[in-house]
Amino acid sequence: MKFFELFSEAPRHRVKIVILANLFYMTQLYLNWPFIHLAGFRGFSRYIDLNSILKSADCFQENKLGIYSDISMSQCDGYMYGRELIFFIQNLEITPAATSILGTSLTLLVMVLVSWLVLIAKSSNWLATIVIFTPGLSLLLERGNFDVVVFILVTLAAIALNNNLNILAYSLLVASALLKFYTLPLLFLAVVLMKMRNAFKYGLIVCSLFISYDLFKQIGNLPKLPGTWFISFGSGVFGEYINLILRLFDSDVVIRGIGINIIGNFVVAGSFLFYAKKASKLIKPLDGSIDQQDKNLSVISLFSFIVFLSCYLTGISYDYRMIFYSISLLGFSQIWTISQPKLKVMLILSLVCTIYFPPSLINLRVIFQVIGDVSMLIIVPVLTHYYFEFVRKNLGIGKRNG
Repeated sequence: MKFFELFSEAPRHRVKIVILANLFYMTQLYLNWPFIHLAGFRGFSRYIDLNSILKSADCFQENKLGIYSDISMSQCDGYMYGRELIFFIQNLEITPAATSILGTSLTLLVMVLVSWLVLIAKSSNWLATIVIFTPGLSLLLERGNFDVVVFILVTLAAIALNNNLNILAYSLLVASALLKFYTLPLLFLAVVLMKMRNAFKYGLIVCSLFISYDLFKQIGNLPKLPGTWFISFGSGVFGEYINLILRLFDSDVVIRGIGINIIGNFVVAGSFLFYAKKASKLIKPLDGSIDQQDKNLSVISLFSFIVFLSCYLTGISYDYRMIFYSISLLGFSQIWTISQPKLKVMLILSLVCTIYFPPSLINLRVIFQVIGDVSMLIIVPVLTHYYFEFVRKNLGIGKRNG
């Protein structure tokens, strides 16, 4: 279905939401993102993250793989992407001077993709509105963060897989993993979902293992990941809350590293155990199959959820990466009926409470952060259950083409 035909076929209210959202983002882009500036998160220039990556390509000439080191005292900040991206940028001879053109092009492409997903979704208008206006999307576009490219590649890979273009889907996912390692789980999931001979699947799994081994070697060279608790929505944030409480009591004890991860994993495990006892009362089970258009969105949402979950469990689910969480909610809500109003409230709060407040309102920011993290903690097991059932009932794991 052509994109523009959707405007004539989609419900009038949904079309209005999409048009309003596009006007909002174009206005923000033209006015240099005043809302993000008000929140105190505005970068010192347009597309600051994209510009940093393009500068790193220049730095590679001098520093080679030393760009992965913490060399922030120079013009080269610690590089946190795959080295293949450097080679790609160099071969295309893309310079930092192209930051504005490339950043604006990526912004427009993402808005087209998100608008399309919102138009075809059968979820409630209130959720579609929250998803397309979520603050994390604004920050992602304003920064020109390369998660934009990862989102595009993952979305296109899901569409390709849903149309049995297996090699294209796998290639797109390989490209995304070489850019950002957190899409690695999708490589293996995609192979499992592909309808092809087992011998060919085994070959792709071996390729995935080699790619994973190479990426893990690169990850070992990465500088320390940013750990500021109020920009992170991963499981590790619960350990940071304990550190915050300890500081309030003037304690010298600080939880770091693996301790943060252990606490986060215990908290997440507890949320899954709680959900296992309450599942039948919270949602209506997935029943039957879905049509092709719904399946297209659902596969995209499944891929987005796997990306979100891998980031969430490893503690690297940052604010601008919330686009993956948003899209996973969009696909989930159109199939399953949420029977408990409280769960619906949790779903809304898990998105709304990523809103930023000016630095002078730090106490209010803390309150919203806690509300958002607890709400997301409740929603994660629900989404996991749903997408497991969706894969089991609709994607025919292990089936071969006729």
